[in-house]
Amino acid sequence: MLHPRTLSRFLPAAALAALAAPALAVAFSIGLTSGSWNRPTATADGSAQGILTDAAGTTQFAFDATIVQQAVVFGVEFGTIDGVLDDGSGQAWPLYTMSGSYTGDPANDSGTFNAQLARQASPSGPSVLIGRIGGLFQDDASPATIGTFKGRWLANL
Repeated sequence: MLHPRTLSRFLPAAALAALAAPALAVAFSIGLTSGSWNRPTATADGSAQGILTDAAGTTQFAFDATIVQQAVVFGVEFGTIDGVLDDGSGQAWPLYTMSGSYTGDPANDSGTFNAQLARQASPSGPSVLIGRIGGLFQDDASPATIGTFKGRWLANL
């Protein structure tokens, strides 16, 4: 690679500036998430409903997810969380989804979850990873009791 001083002999200053590191314009949104968490049991799926707010506190998405218990190993629950996010536009596309996992500690009625956020622009288009969501939940094992969750999210919207 040629030294910049050598290049300056052959190229005008404007052309040299264009050779500098390219500007990368990526608009990430970050924020908080919270809502209700109904832990699954060995015989019934659970659910989570909540919102994702941006840094200013404006709701960006509402979501509804299904939580499925996959296994209990040494008293620790493992499972999946999958859902659809609603951007409030009333339009079917783009479709926003979340897919991930949770780990629960029944002895403390709590746990963690994390998931990927994806966007599909059209029915035949690919699903593209756009971000992540994760947090903590608190919920006892009783189906009659609905718990809560809170966390953070980051996405390239």
